[in-house]
Amino acid sequence: MATWMTRNQPSVDSWKSYDMIARDPIVAALLRPTGTLDLDGAGWDLLVRQGRRANLLARLAHEIEAAGLISEIPIAPRQHLKSALLMVERQHVAMRWEVDACFSRSVGYRSPPCGAR
Repeated sequence: MATWMTRNQPSVDSWKSYDMIARDPIVAALLRPTGTLDLDGAGWDLLVRQGRRANLLARLAHEIEAAGLISEIPIAPRQHLKSALLMVERQHVAMRWEVDACFSRSVGYRSPPCGAR
């Protein structure tokens, strides 16, 4: 790699990277879900708002659930996380229904050859 491409870019282990993560709670929580156990009410409020705004709340909920921490989360933010997971499941069901409907309509349908009118 050319030196001009890496000269001014901080490495992953640099203090700048950790400073960025410390200022961005959603990134920190996604990288280390156990860190959410230390959040207070204001911290959870900010994290849930950021998660919704960035469309990452369900991803955060999945990471927390996969880490086995969902039952340790305070009740109010836990309800937001579970709601996000429920919404994702509903979207998956709706998407599967649409794909199945499209597929069932197209069975037996033959498109005309290219260029045919």
